[in-house]
Amino acid sequence: MGANLSYDELDYYITLENTASIRKRGITVFVLLSFLGAPFLLTGLFGYLSGQKNLREFYRLYPELNESLDQVEVLGGYNEPDIRIFVYKNHLVSYQSNF
Repeated sequence: MGANLSYDELDYYITLENTASIRKRGITVFVLLSFLGAPFLLTGLFGYLSGQKNLREFYRLYPELNESLDQVEVLGGYNEPDIRIFVYKNHLVSYQSNF
């Protein structure tokens, strides 16, 4: 019985009301997921901006680095790549996100 349906008969069962309800559900899901994702986005943005602020302060204290941490290995003291820390002058610096 279902194999004998033509495209005209299938169009009859799709109404504007169904399309509107599908669109409304889609918008609702989009808004809900946006609100649920916003804290993660803001947390990531805050962490990035905080790290950039700290890095600018470090470069301000030590202008001889020329805004590059590559110089730390040459000019710095102790460097431990396994645990991602280095000592530069009087600072113990970790370049790992959670210590």
